[in-house]
Amino acid sequence: MINELKAYMQEHKLSQRQVSAQLDVSTSVINQYLKGNYPGDIKNLENSIRGLLQRVEEKVLDRYTFPYVPTPKSRRALDVIRYAHLENDISLITGAAGLGKTQTLKEYVRQEKNVIFIETEPTYTAKVLLREICIRLNLSEKGSLHDMSQAIIERLKGTGRLIIIDEAEYLPYRALETLRRIHDKAGVGLVLAGLPRLLMNMRGRNSEHAQLYSRVGFHYSMGDRLEKEDIYALAEATLNTDEFNGLLFEKCGANARRLNKLLRGAIRTAEINDRPIDQNIINQFSEMLVH
Repeated sequence: MINELKAYMQEHKLSQRQVSAQLDVSTSVINQYLKGNYPGDIKNLENSIRGLLQRVEEKVLDRYTFPYVPTPKSRRALDVIRYAHLENDISLITGAAGLGKTQTLKEYVRQEKNVIFIETEPTYTAKVLLREICIRLNLSEKGSLHDMSQAIIERLKGTGRLIIIDEAEYLPYRALETLRRIHDKAGVGLVLAGLPRLLMNMRGRNSEHAQLYSRVGFHYSMGDRLEKEDIYALAEATLNTDEFNGLLFEKCGANARRLNKLLRGAIRTAEINDRPIDQNIINQFSEMLVH
């Protein structure tokens, strides 16, 4: 770990004082550690150093953002989104994590400007959701659920807009029912995307939410893995070659998120070592990814 810290300091031209500030320790701690005679808790210090190096590497990798690639699955998802928009209907898109759902949604938002796009979180309630929609529509966030809902409906009537909710599996039933009501009353399209359990949330464990699920016009399931042609399309668009398609398909486990990390890491490693990407680089970096 000492050599890794030294390499980091040399690459970024950092002094011991600067590194100590990043780690929130004294300069003397870093000085002693680099000399190999630090008397304190080395394990705890090295955990902090490891965390710092990982954060730095993640920031570097974040610079390598790849353009949207229209894979077969993504094109089908876009069709379902477009249908909901044009027909003012409700569409459901489900699939396992890492299949490119979010990237597909964002691509539609990029293409069509009259879209309200919200990425939910586990803490979302019906009230939090309505506040977020009000913010997007420049409406007051104050008042009851009914007040906000009515204001949203009045603002959206006749606009032909589309509401897209990502990670919708986090939404409680009341929030989902509120969205259905906005869709019904305002006549706007609605797309709900998330993990497969979203489908159960829409139906209810004992079909008690039949009124909610009956409003869904289309449901597209992206499944639990990418197809080979999806992986190949993503890999070729990024590397401008099909030479490593088979290896990348094997190493990414048919997961778009893992493939993205693998490609970014391979490109970064090749740049650092001033060499072209080859099978060894891909194999080495894939071993470092968390399975």
